[in-house]
Amino acid sequence: MRQFSVFLKGTLILTLAGLLSRFLGFFYKIFLAQALGAEGMGIYQLIFPVFSVCHALTTSGMETAISRFTAFAKKEEKGAWLYAGLFVSVLAASLAGLVLWTQAPFIAARLLHESRCEPLLRILAAAVPLSSVHSCFAGAYLGRKKTGIPAAAQLLEQILRIGTVWLLCSIKIQQGETITPALAVFGLLAGEAGSALFMLTVTGGEQKVRIRPLNDLDKCRSLLRMALPLTGSRLSLTLLQSAEAVLIPLSLQKSGLTTAEALSMYGILTGMALSFLMFPNAVTASISAMLLPVISEEQAKGNKKSISSTIEYTIQFGLTIGILCMGIFLHFGDRLGTILFHERLAGEFLVTLSFICPVLYLTGNLNSILHGLGKTSITFFNQLASILVRILFVV
Repeated sequence: MRQFSVFLKGTLILTLAGLLSRFLGFFYKIFLAQALGAEGMGIYQLIFPVFSVCHALTTSGMETAISRFTAFAKKEEKGAWLYAGLFVSVLAASLAGLVLWTQAPFIAARLLHESRCEPLLRILAAAVPLSSVHSCFAGAYLGRKKTGIPAAAQLLEQILRIGTVWLLCSIKIQQGETITPALAVFGLLAGEAGSALFMLTVTGGEQKVRIRPLNDLDKCRSLLRMALPLTGSRLSLTLLQSAEAVLIPLSLQKSGLTTAEALSMYGILTGMALSFLMFPNAVTASISAMLLPVISEEQAKGNKKSISSTIEYTIQFGLTIGILCMGIFLHFGDRLGTILFHERLAGEFLVTLSFICPVLYLTGNLNSILHGLGKTSITFFNQLASILVRILFVV
């Protein structure tokens, strides 16, 4: 019963923070769409596959490993797992950021096929190590089932991002200068910097960790043994997702659209319609974050009945939310896209994509359960098949 109350409390905190963050982010996307235009949104969205690749390569596997080992560890050892993972992740992220900075011209011209992305990638390079700091601390706190600090960091990141972009846009308007996608990337950098600094400040006075080189080296090895397979699978999936993201505007150009029209349509799809479609995911994502450590603990105790009940309730909840949202987007999608984004096509995309809601909101939670059970290969092959089918249809 206590385990369930901890799970419920943690989920509620993350859900409230997630909903507020998505609420702010939703209006932020509307503001960006109006400030940058559809083509500017398309250019801005093009850099996110690169950011995702850097995150998958340096951080995502380590975040999951930290969360799982922290859930198992004794109280006095929990901090040591965090700092061991932080060392490995930040070192890898710093190297990735350096490569991104030096190779920005090549990545923009050859991989993204859009030279205007070069200055955006250079700004993004500074955000990669900061993102790894934020993610490692979030994984550690979720492993302890302490969700208050990750939730606060999430909100702070969103507020700083929006505030920075709004301030920079106001300055540009007063000076009579053009608003460019680079301003939005500066906002992303400010958000990552603020959340990383917040995590370091809060954790610094919370606990004293005794550094023992041999033990910490063993912990680094243990974390890497779990993180590397996860990193490999997530990196390959992210690379395929990035290929899909680049293929969409290229395929639109091959169909007869100009570069500006293709980028505009890509911006409407990813920056407007999909961001709106993912808004309810704040609830299911909060459950997903709490499921991994809970399932790991129950598995360690051999409590199969509790795991079975958790899976059953997760499926019921995910399908209920998904079917409800499908009905809303199916019926009101046209009007919502036109009213909020002033783009008729955004509304059409919402209606078309509404049918995926029941499985979209359920998949993340089931993946988290499987990760908690240590069955990461199942989720990898499932996601791999999904991405390959999507790429096949794009081509």
